[in-house]
Amino acid sequence: MNKQTNPLRKMVLKESFWTFTSTLFSRIGGLIFTIILARFLMPEGFGLYSLALSIAIIFITFADVGINQALIRYVSSTIEKNPQKASSYFKYLLGLKIKVALISSAVLFLFAYPGAHLLFNKPALFPVLLILGLYTFITAIQAFFESLFYTKNKVNRIAIKEFFYQAFRITVVLLVFQLVSKERY
Repeated sequence: MNKQTNPLRKMVLKESFWTFTSTLFSRIGGLIFTIILARFLMPEGFGLYSLALSIAIIFITFADVGINQALIRYVSSTIEKNPQKASSYFKYLLGLKIKVALISSAVLFLFAYPGAHLLFNKPALFPVLLILGLYTFITAIQAFFESLFYTKNKVNRIAIKEFFYQAFRITVVLLVFQLVSKERY
């Protein structure tokens, strides 16, 4: 019995370490990103960004509806026993995810103008919501493919992805603000 639980214990510890590392990268990167945005956007711009992101997160939540969890559950349980069935599950869930993500993004696109002008009375919110409509679709699809790493117990790849994602978005926002500040002065 001890010989069976020892490999399981090692696997759980290893996967927990990588999950913790991924979360750490996400939190530290998010903190740095937020500080940079707050510094450059000032209170008015950062408030607008926060409002737009809050709206987008609602639509991202609707774009999930448990499809990622279904992928992990059904693909991981059949991939070793019946790869064709796992492939069928994957294809079906991918098609479903794309449809739901497109609908969620389209609704955000349609909401952008009336939401910005009529509901919030902030016309500057309109282009931000349009951009976040695309972000909603990309985030939903990215989360779906990220779930594949869980099906094969490759959680370390999620930590690596998170590190590069955080580094990329911090670099991009620094470059954009550098370009904008040079144009102003």
